[in-house]
Amino acid sequence: MNEADIKTLEQAVATATTPKEHITMLNRLSEGLLMLDVERARTTAMEALQEAREHGEKLGEGLSLGSLAAVANRQGNHEQAISYGLDAVEILESLGADRLLLPVLESLDIAYWRLGNLSLSLEYHLRELRLCNALGEQEHYARVLNGLAILYTEMNDHPKALKYVEESLQVFRDLNNDYREALSLNNMGYILMQMGEHERALKSALQSLKVAEEGGHSLLIVTASSTLGELYLHMNAYDKMQEQLSISLDILKKYPDPNRELNTLLLLGRMRRQMEDPKTAIPYLLEAKILGEKTQNKQALHQTYEHLAHAYAEIGDYKEAFQYHQQFHILKEEIYNEKSNKQVHQLESNHRLEAAEKEAAHYAELYQSEQLRRQLTEILHEMGQVLTGTLDLDGILEQILDQLVVLVQYDRGALLWWQGDRFVFVATQGYAEEDDPVQIALDLDLDDDEDLLIQVCRTAHPVTKQETNPEDTKYWEYLGKPGAWLGAPLIHQGRVQGILSLTRDFPYEEEAITLAKMFAAQVSITLTNARYYEQLQRQAEEMRTLTQVAEDVLATLELKDVLARIGHHTHGLFQADHTTLWLQETQNGNSVLRAIVALGEYAQQFQQSVIPFGHGIAGQVATAGQAEIVRGDDKRGQHVAGTPEEEDPMSIMVVPIRGRTGVIGVMSLYRLMRKGHFEQEELTFVEGLARQAAIAIENARLYEQIRGFNEQLEAEVAARTADLQVAYQQLERLDRTKSDFIEVTAHELRTPITVLQGYSQLLEYDNSIKSNEYHLNLVQGIVAGAKRMHKIVNTMLMMIKIDSRSLEIHPKPLPVRRVIKALAEELDTPLQDRNMNLVIDDSLSNLPEIEGDLEALLMVWRHLLMNGIKYTPDGGTIEIVGEYSERHSKLGGHPGITIGVRDTGIGIPKESLELIFEKFYQTGEVAHHSSGEVKFKGGGSGLGLAIARGIVEAHGGALWAESDGYDEENLPGSVFWAVLPTKPYNVLPA
Repeated sequence: MNEADIKTLEQAVATATTPKEHITMLNRLSEGLLMLDVERARTTAMEALQEAREHGEKLGEGLSLGSLAAVANRQGNHEQAISYGLDAVEILESLGADRLLLPVLESLDIAYWRLGNLSLSLEYHLRELRLCNALGEQEHYARVLNGLAILYTEMNDHPKALKYVEESLQVFRDLNNDYREALSLNNMGYILMQMGEHERALKSALQSLKVAEEGGHSLLIVTASSTLGELYLHMNAYDKMQEQLSISLDILKKYPDPNRELNTLLLLGRMRRQMEDPKTAIPYLLEAKILGEKTQNKQALHQTYEHLAHAYAEIGDYKEAFQYHQQFHILKEEIYNEKSNKQVHQLESNHRLEAAEKEAAHYAELYQSEQLRRQLTEILHEMGQVLTGTLDLDGILEQILDQLVVLVQYDRGALLWWQGDRFVFVATQGYAEEDDPVQIALDLDLDDDEDLLIQVCRTAHPVTKQETNPEDTKYWEYLGKPGAWLGAPLIHQGRVQGILSLTRDFPYEEEAITLAKMFAAQVSITLTNARYYEQLQRQAEEMRTLTQVAEDVLATLELKDVLARIGHHTHGLFQADHTTLWLQETQNGNSVLRAIVALGEYAQQFQQSVIPFGHGIAGQVATAGQAEIVRGDDKRGQHVAGTPEEEDPMSIMVVPIRGRTGVIGVMSLYRLMRKGHFEQEELTFVEGLARQAAIAIENARLYEQIRGFNEQLEAEVAARTADLQVAYQQLERLDRTKSDFIEVTAHELRTPITVLQGYSQLLEYDNSIKSNEYHLNLVQGIVAGAKRMHKIVNTMLMMIKIDSRSLEIHPKPLPVRRVIKALAEELDTPLQDRNMNLVIDDSLSNLPEIEGDLEALLMVWRHLLMNGIKYTPDGGTIEIVGEYSERHSKLGGHPGITIGVRDTGIGIPKESLELIFEKFYQTGEVAHHSSGEVKFKGGGSGLGLAIARGIVEAHGGALWAESDGYDEENLPGSVFWAVLPTKPYNVLPA
């Protein structure tokens, strides 16, 4: 039992609703805990005992006492185990609970054996044998055999012990009880070791360990390991012994067992002494001594004292050696006295053992007889299950004859079934291939009362002939050579349906006749079931056909394929000789039927024929819309050209195929009359197939229409796609032309603007101009206009570089706050003209330096600040904030800074938050365009934000805008965020 089973039992204890149920589950839990946690098993059993006594539950009390007896044995308290066990036996015997006595008797035989009282141990073994035979308890019977093997080992009768343990091992293997199998293998290994057969013992012990490990039986692993350890000690295989016993100690830490641990430690101490290493032997032996004194295991303690005395002497500590030598001799004297007393008991036991062996042999004989009876019953039961559990007569009858020979020995067996007016051999056994009469039919003369087969039919009872002669029946060549013959009738509803025939050389006893009769009755049941099964099989085949047809209808929309599949399914299912599917079409304004699918010998002739509606059987069914079953000689039939004029009589089934608008086809099946006339059930089924065919036809026609529409639509889409492609190419050319025009224009304007700037600046500084205020104003206007034009041209060229990804970035370390502050001073005049306030937040002071192109980034922040000034009314505020992030999401987790330019202006429509970064995008009407750089809502070239984003992205950063919307009254404002890496890592290529 594993931990999962324990949890299940604990849940059952917790959910018990009555005292009786609670006590029962506590006892089961105690039993489950016995091999896992013996102390907890004891407290659980004690709780069950107290509760049983409180509620007067005698059965629960008896079971609890039995559990406590098993626990006491596990803890080495064998006197207490006997006390609990005897009380449990008294209660359970008074209640007549014989089956529940077995584990209690087992606890008692173990306790007496542990205490050396072999006589009483044998007595309880014999009680268990008697009870096992009475109850048919095969597993416990084998456990008793194992106990007897241990008893004979104690008496040094190892051959007899080996015999018992081998018998128990075979039973446990037959029962697939791996726990007991492992235990028996271990006991066998121990017995063989005592006999000095170390190789056989090792093989058995290793098998025991393997079975215990595969079954997960932890304490059995320890037991097998101990046996292996002692074997390895005899064989001087110290490494293997150490490895095996270390595994045992690890297991015992999880599942404590003082006696097993004591034995393991003692073996390890013995091994170290044998290896001439007494110093390392002593710790093992001292641990064994503590456990031996705790468990009062005198035999083990006696050995431990002896080895400790020798170990201390070997290391020169004679004081300790003398002390343990004294304790060894004191205990030796106690054990000697106990052995003397046991020898007295043994003399008594020897006399009883001889009688007990005879009694055990008697019980074994009774057990074997009971097992044979039980086996016969089980075989009959299995035969009944086989007969009634399957309906495949072709295979099952031969299988039954194979099984029958176990119960009734015979040389030749046969099953004959009544078919029509003859008996047919349907199954045989024991015949040579050349003599096998299977499928041979016998024409019986029912008036021949002397024939053995006729006697079986007339009497409807088994007939036996212990010494047959040739005159008994004329069918010996089929039934087998004369000898002893047994015939049993197969009867159903009072009628003989068949005969079971068995022949052999020696007479049939009464038991064989009874078994054959029982067998024949089972076969009769099978015959009845088979008839019903044949009908069910036919219905199942029809359902499978309907399902397959439905799948075929869904699998393809090709009309001919679907109809061909329907035709083949129908043709095979009904064993038709000809099958045709006709489809309605129009010829010269009249409806006709044309064969789309034709199967059979004359398929080609049918496919070449056309039937007008109203003509022939198919034409009339199509007109009337009613299915019919007719004979082939029906006068309405029409001869199909190319087929024989005279044919064997046929049965014809014709079914209309109805669509949404009426009959759209006909399905017709032809079958030779000798195969059977079509029945109404078959007609109903074919009508279902016709409905499936109608669905297929309608789907196929709709598919053809849809496919036509799709082809037309695809053609139109292709034409529109071509038009769009042409338009797209034109737009591409226009865009390239526009970009080329801008680039050429910008380059062409730079030269005259440069000349204009140079001459105007010369005029500005000319003394004659400076002395004339009017002329000076005119020249300064020219200088300002030239500067403005120069800036516009540079903006256009910058945009061209960004578009062509040819913008070159020259990064250098930049202190962000200092650069922005310098730019603020540059814009001081326009800010004062508009009465606006520019706030540089302290957060910029904490920003690290970045690697960037000074001129390019100045252009970015200048555009963002000028944008804020333009779209913020007079008296507004512009604020610049900053933030540093070690892993910025916009930079793929790289470090970077975020600069925000926030204004208190009119805001941006949400749908325009991305559009404002497009080239030449204007927020207002172009007709109202103003050339003022800082004028409220003044227009510009429409390139500033596009350039700003291009420069930021060229640095590997990102630029975007946020706003709650556009509102000139409430002024929601907007903010532009620029994210820049501290070091460039994703700049655009030059």
